[in-house]
Amino acid sequence: MLIESGFKVDGAVVGEASNREYAIAHRGLEWLEIEIIGKTVHGGVPETGINAIVNAAKFILRVQEKVMPRLKNFTHPHMGPSVMNFGRIEGGTQPSTVAGKCIIQLDRRYTPAENLEDVLEEYENILKELSEEDPDFKGVMRRMPSNLMKKYDHVPLETSLNDPIVSAVRDSIKEVAGVEPRLNTKHGWTDAAILNYYGKIPAVVYGPGNISRAHGPNEHITVDELVEGFKTYCMIAMKYCDLD
Repeated sequence: MLIESGFKVDGAVVGEASNREYAIAHRGLEWLEIEIIGKTVHGGVPETGINAIVNAAKFILRVQEKVMPRLKNFTHPHMGPSVMNFGRIEGGTQPSTVAGKCIIQLDRRYTPAENLEDVLEEYENILKELSEEDPDFKGVMRRMPSNLMKKYDHVPLETSLNDPIVSAVRDSIKEVAGVEPRLNTKHGWTDAAILNYYGKIPAVVYGPGNISRAHGPNEHITVDELVEGFKTYCMIAMKYCDLD
């Protein structure tokens, strides 16, 4: 990996589509999977089983009550508040069978006001709390393998607004595009966080194109956007190296 190789530069620009905006900060990212374990029985005698879907609903409601309201307390001026989303749920096999398992997958995005250990602990505590209230409640949590890197975490990005790479990006967008660039405070996670946090390289997110077209069947940038982005990158390098 680039950072592990000892690679070092004074500043970096990560080319995520940003629609003539730029970001100096974004939230950290964690994907969690909670498995609720029940007891499968025939639907004609549901009282003899443990319905994992029902217990999953208890977990979801408890998170809504205890975690969601406090996220707004962790607001950062350049990345907004911490947020979370229940993205996927799957449980049971058929209507006539009490569900023996239910899987919940959630996306948790956190600001530097929190740390990853605390984020994980808040969900573990809810699982523990529910199991103490109900002996039939059993749940386990794991970090999703699809979101894990071998060595690093998906930490937040936080680059100083006063860093020279920031002014080089901002001024170059303005000069090439002829618009006053806006500081984006709601950007998704990017590799800029790895460069900044682990590599100690000040990093800014800027790239041609519009993020609204990303991850869709017609993901693209236009030729005009490509040309403008190329000119802007050249201008950034010149300004940062004091060659303009």
